[in-house]
Amino acid sequence: MARGRLTGSYDDFAEAGAALDRAFAAAGPRAGPHLAAASLAMLTHRLAAAEAMLAEIDRYAMPAEPEIRAEAEAMRGDIALYRGRYAEAARRYDAAEALSPSAGLFARRAQLDARMGRGDRAFADLDRAERMGNFTTPQAAAGLALQRGTLLLQAGRWIQADAAFARADRLFPGYWQVEQNRAQMAALRGDTAGAIRYYRAAIAHAGAPETMDALAALYRAQGDHAAAQPLIAQAAAIWGARLKSFPEAAQAHALEHHLAFGSAPRALALAWSAYRARPHGASAVALGWALLANGRADDALSIARAVTRTGWTSAEQHMLAAEALAMLGRGDEVQVERSRAEAINPRILDPRAPLIWFGH
Repeated sequence: MARGRLTGSYDDFAEAGAALDRAFAAAGPRAGPHLAAASLAMLTHRLAAAEAMLAEIDRYAMPAEPEIRAEAEAMRGDIALYRGRYAEAARRYDAAEALSPSAGLFARRAQLDARMGRGDRAFADLDRAERMGNFTTPQAAAGLALQRGTLLLQAGRWIQADAAFARADRLFPGYWQVEQNRAQMAALRGDTAGAIRYYRAAIAHAGAPETMDALAALYRAQGDHAAAQPLIAQAAAIWGARLKSFPEAAQAHALEHHLAFGSAPRALALAWSAYRARPHGASAVALGWALLANGRADDALSIARAVTRTGWTSAEQHMLAAEALAMLGRGDEVQVERSRAEAINPRILDPRAPLIWFGH
């Protein structure tokens, strides 16, 4: 599992699953690595499987340690968040903190607070996580800097985001998720050659199809379709294999590939599957874009408005509403939604913003 987190390899996730199966076969009744199994299920976006593993922890003959129960409760908060039950997620995080506060828990709170429009509180959460000082690996410390950079990017604070990603790179050099974020920041600065170098390094380190998609999009933005096409084909093949092995984990990213380079109907089918698996704001907005790509502007607008009513806050949901309104010929309402988007992310309408592939 640790290697899978490092590499993003679905083969590692499959091997971890096989190892857990052997562990459960060797364990006695009401025993076994349930927390590890729940973690793997969360990594692969299988919420029901994670929930079932967490329920087993409550049935232990001896109560689990406070740290284990806190992590289980925090995972239940994650499940609630991904199911669109944001108030429940906050309650679960509160319960986890009462059992055993941790840096990871405050990082979770930061994600929820950011999505509920509480940006200042989200950054304060990250500050608390850093002050905990209980990171066990440079990768974990870099992950926190990566999260900070992503939140800054979503707020349109590109210079500060760039600095946060650079710090993550110093903490854990050669990590592909950091490299691809540094690549897109180089692209936003106009350093196309630097962006390509970072993307190529990330691809060499992990071979992730989302990185290939991002580099292909950059090549196409430069008019270099010949360089983009092999990357698109390679990414498509990997997405196809991943959708067979771990469909829940792959479909949200694969639909972005199809929206950009492939079939709009296929993107819509994947968007519906991703939304059914994890019906939170990000999945709903992605579904809205897929509906729009298939000419269903009314449905896309309904999705955007429904997301806003839940309290989820992102510039993207308002841009989705603006594009749907434009398609419907309701031009007088378009600027209202664009202004709402700019209030959240002042750079959302920047001509360079389409170069952002990660963290949007």
